[in-house]
Amino acid sequence: MQQKKKPTPRRRGTNRREEILKAARELFLKNGYSLSTVEQIARHAGYSKRSVYLDFPKKDDLFITICNEGLFIVRDQLLQIPLGIGFEDYITRYLETIAVFSHQHAGFFRMLTADVTPEIIANCSPEVRTQAMEIESAGIRLLAEAVERAMRSGLVPEGDAWEVAELFIGSVVGIIMLSMGGSQAMLSYDKMKLKVRKLGEIACRGLIRSGRR
Repeated sequence: MQQKKKPTPRRRGTNRREEILKAARELFLKNGYSLSTVEQIARHAGYSKRSVYLDFPKKDDLFITICNEGLFIVRDQLLQIPLGIGFEDYITRYLETIAVFSHQHAGFFRMLTADVTPEIIANCSPEVRTQAMEIESAGIRLLAEAVERAMRSGLVPEGDAWEVAELFIGSVVGIIMLSMGGSQAMLSYDKMKLKVRKLGEIACRGLIRSGRR
C-alpha cells in the first residue's frame, strides 16, 4: 500500500512583517474587512496571532496599512497628469484616472470607499492614521490646486477650491459605485467611463460659465 505524503509545511521567508502584509492583502482584497480576521491572516501567513500583533497591535492598523497601498497607487497615477494642460482637460483626466483605478484595482477601491469607516481610522495608531490622511490629502490637493489656478486666472469664480475638489471626487465615486453593483442602475465599465467624462465636462463648463457672469 502506497504511503501518503505528508503536506509540505509553508516555507517562511526572513521578513515576518512583509509576509503578514502579503497574507492580509490577499484576504482583505478578497473578503473585505469584516470577513477577514487576525486569526485567518496569521494562519494564511504561517504565523501565530501573537506574531501578527508584534508588528500590528490592532487589526485596524493592518487594514489601513493595506488601504494605504491603494492610496499610494491612485496618488501616483494622479501625479502623472501633466499640470500644463487646460483646466477642463485636467479635471476630466483626474476623474478618469480614478475611474480606471477603480477598474484595475477594484478590491482596493471597494475597501477605500465601502470598508473604511471613521471608527476604523480613529482606532488606528497615530502613525498609520497620519499616513492615511497625508496620502489622501495629497491626492485631493492636486485637484484643489488645479481649481485654484483656474480661480486665479479668472476662469472660474473665487471660492473654496478644496470643497470644489471634494465635490468632484464625491460625484465620480458615486458614479463608479453604480457600476460595481448594489444598484438597479448598474453601469458597464465603458458606460461608467463615458459618464465620468461627461461629469467632468458638465461640471467644468458650469464653473466656467459662472465665472463669466
